[in-house]
Amino acid sequence: MKSARGFTLVEMLLATVLTTILMVGVLAVITTLGTRGAVADSVRPLEGLTDTQAAEACARLVREDLDEATNVDATKVGELRLSGYGALDSRSRERTGRPVNVRYAVEEIDGRPWLVRRQESLDALGLDNVLCDLVCEGVRRMELVKTPSDSKDSPPVKGPHAWRLRLWTSDAAEPTFDFFMGLAPEGGA
Repeated sequence: MKSARGFTLVEMLLATVLTTILMVGVLAVITTLGTRGAVADSVRPLEGLTDTQAAEACARLVREDLDEATNVDATKVGELRLSGYGALDSRSRERTGRPVNVRYAVEEIDGRPWLVRRQESLDALGLDNVLCDLVCEGVRRMELVKTPSDSKDSPPVKGPHAWRLRLWTSDAAEPTFDFFMGLAPEGGA
């Protein structure tokens, strides 16, 4: 009579180790996707700028970055550079108060225009040093300009000027959305 051959103890241990390694890899991917998907309302990718709420969420994120900025460079068309203390945590998306350089730019991704926020932490070296978020789909052009506070277009603000964020979702001459951002930082451009 023939005896039935089973798995040896070594084969069972090897299968267990391989399964564990595979599960750890799957868990790491799921965790990364979960933290990237659980972003705050102000930095979640938006489904285009077809409604005012999406544009307001975008403007709120820029306003929060402006509030924490010590230096603002809005001289390049379609790009905004900020330096200050408005770093976002890579997992929770909470403000950390850590030094950071932030760049907003309009980029084309898979044939669609996006407003992209990229931050580089200045006090940390490692994997979480750079964070990139797709902020708004459909933004073809952005502009941040200073507006004198005594301008007829400007709401009443304290100080000599306010920031005005203008977003275009088409090739029209006038912006689709126009927001006043309040006071400029002391070191602003």
